[in-house]
Amino acid sequence: MKTVHDVVGVPPRDLGDDLVGRRLHARRTEGDTWRATQRSLLAVGSLLLFACEDQVFGNPDAGEPVGTTVPREPAPQAPAPVPEGPPPAGDSRIAFVSDRDGNREIYTVNADGTRLVRLTNDPAKDEAPVWSPDGSRIAFISDRSGGPELYVMNADGSHVVRRTFTGSYAQDPSWSPDGTKIVYSAVSDGSANLWSVHPDVGAPCLLFTSPGWEAQAAWSPDGTRLALVSDWFAYDFVYDIHLINADGSGFTALTGDIFDHVDYLRPSWSPNGAKIAVAITKTVGIDQYVTALGVMNPDGGGLTPLIAAADWTKSSWSPDGERIAFTSGVAGHLDVSWVMGNASSSGTIITNGWDPDWH
Repeated sequence: MKTVHDVVGVPPRDLGDDLVGRRLHARRTEGDTWRATQRSLLAVGSLLLFACEDQVFGNPDAGEPVGTTVPREPAPQAPAPVPEGPPPAGDSRIAFVSDRDGNREIYTVNADGTRLVRLTNDPAKDEAPVWSPDGSRIAFISDRSGGPELYVMNADGSHVVRRTFTGSYAQDPSWSPDGTKIVYSAVSDGSANLWSVHPDVGAPCLLFTSPGWEAQAAWSPDGTRLALVSDWFAYDFVYDIHLINADGSGFTALTGDIFDHVDYLRPSWSPNGAKIAVAITKTVGIDQYVTALGVMNPDGGGLTPLIAAADWTKSSWSPDGERIAFTSGVAGHLDVSWVMGNASSSGTIITNGWDPDWH
């Protein structure tokens, strides 16, 4: 039976293209780990919470909740899903990234692997596609302007509009359920923070920041909360899943054990809000990791690994909440795959692809 320990993976793309990935890679030497540990012990300060409309300042010493630590044991054994073919197509589509034509571009495909369509065609890298709630548009990240910025296009690839102009390494967009906001991470004041911008008009506003790094936000289906990744417990040393309210308040930890050598990354809510899928990445050596896709409850309980996955895999639930799309394989041989939410079966949707988003 496969567990998080069974597969030594490598990142699904250059670590330099992902804020958390770059920082994970940078810390994976003994010297860096020691320095990061020192910084984590010194990283004591006020937690700043910002709402887009009204700035709200929170201070843990003044009673602002900053969450509780939930120690995690090494991931238990996961059942080996029964290999199957692609799931039925229905009327669902999956957006993903592939370099099948020689460059990182965005594609869509039916859930059964048919009707592959290339949406972008630019010499730059186009990545991190996410559907709008109504399926009419896709937000994505591209460095076609020189650095990673947020763009929005129609679902057929037309009418590409740039929405950020900061030059601050935009990453990890997530579209709010009501379609009025896109939350993404960007570097400001020396760390990665969460920002929010309307898909069509207006300037971005700072949603959430703390002394550490925040990225990979994912909206809850009801739009009241976001799950995110933060190194709050040990700056630049371990990454855990946290929750915040839609206005940036209520920073609460779902995972957190700085001694377990496990990072919890890339949260993804089930359509009914009952589960959160996460990448569980365990450090087994310098620049060596094993990763599993797992699920947990929104309170951090019930953490269950499902299947071995590519490191730092992004996941996305099917509209009916039965299956989860994710990235499988190793660098140079990445596929978009699926697994049942109960790990009873799994299969491949399409080869040469990563970062799926299911609609």
